[in-house]
Amino acid sequence: MKSSFVFIIIFLLLISCQKPVPRLPIIQKSVSQVENTIAINNKLKTEQELIFKEIKKKDSLSNYYSSKYGFWYKYDIKGNTSYIPKKGDEILYTYKVYNAHNQLIYGLTKKKYWVDKENIIEGLQIGLKLMKQGDQITFLFPSNVAYGFSGDQNKIAVNQPLIFKVKLNKINKNESN
Repeated sequence: MKSSFVFIIIFLLLISCQKPVPRLPIIQKSVSQVENTIAINNKLKTEQELIFKEIKKKDSLSNYYSSKYGFWYKYDIKGNTSYIPKKGDEILYTYKVYNAHNQLIYGLTKKKYWVDKENIIEGLQIGLKLMKQGDQITFLFPSNVAYGFSGDQNKIAVNQPLIFKVKLNKINKNESN
């Protein structure tokens, strides 16, 4: 009995000294799911571009500018200053939000924003840095730079393109700029 116990212990020691054999990872790529997501996003982008193309066509007297971030904007009123907000500046602005049919979603809203120090929707964060004090700009934001696939959980739907009418009222410069 004693010898079989010793034999079992030696056997277990020998087995445990073997190097473990690595297993190959199990990779399950769903190419069709990725391709499907890309197709849905491309379709959404194309649909929203067509919506904004129609808006710009109806407002043919205005000059719309295209940003490299995928949104369009026009100047309704140009301010008379030359300073553009920089990181850390505090800006005071007002805005209204409309849907693509120019129906009011949110009325006049006053906001304070510390440039690049707070999180707001991407389009507005970038758009405000294009403005000078006194400027009033209409932005056409596709959903990917607005509230995207989540909406605002209130009045703005999922993947909804938006029109923002924004006025930059005041820039309080950061003393370190």
